[in-house]
Amino acid sequence: MELTCEGIDKEIKRKFINKLNRNCKNGLIKLEENNVKHRETLGLLNQSYNTIRNAEMNLKKYNFVDANSLLRAALEYMIMAVMIEEDERIFNEFVILPSIDNPLKRKYTIVNTLICKFAEKIKVISTEIFEESTSKDVQNLFIEVYDLLCKYTHASLVVSIFKEITMDEEKEILKFFELSTNYDEEKSKRLLEIKKLIEKTENDWLIINEEIDDIKKLL
Repeated sequence: MELTCEGIDKEIKRKFINKLNRNCKNGLIKLEENNVKHRETLGLLNQSYNTIRNAEMNLKKYNFVDANSLLRAALEYMIMAVMIEEDERIFNEFVILPSIDNPLKRKYTIVNTLICKFAEKIKVISTEIFEESTSKDVQNLFIEVYDLLCKYTHASLVVSIFKEITMDEEKEILKFFELSTNYDEEKSKRLLEIKKLIEKTENDWLIINEEIDDIKKLL
């Protein structure tokens, strides 16, 4: 049977995404049936699930920036949901966040602090996944992912480049970029160079594919 992108996408959805969705739904139902300390925990987790689904819909439409911005929000919801359940000091500050007019007054809900504490907790919850990782490794992983997602939320060069890319062929280049676990200015510059090359060569894909091969080495 011939392999196609559409066929591969369907298999990934059947074997992984659909199962993940079912497990998420079942997990939320079980949480609602059990006694959690704070109803806000359930609200954040439910919203996180909905936000991830919205991100998935945006990815299908090639709305990369919006999708990744939503994923950042979903990650924040999950982190806060776990931590307010674990630490009453975090919960007490969480409930008064709307009234805190100066971010410097925040003590327990600072994002980087929450990420580090969340990483320690998730290492205990998912011992098999992070069995060979140190607490520092897990912290660095979550900080790296969060920082990457912030590139799509804040005004940055990567947002500008993604907005310029509209052709289907150009969007294929973005697949390589999306697979990267690290972001740096060099990759962003290379994407901009490819965009300019596409315009100059009038879509001569023999030349452009050579550039794509070069950018793969950066990912």
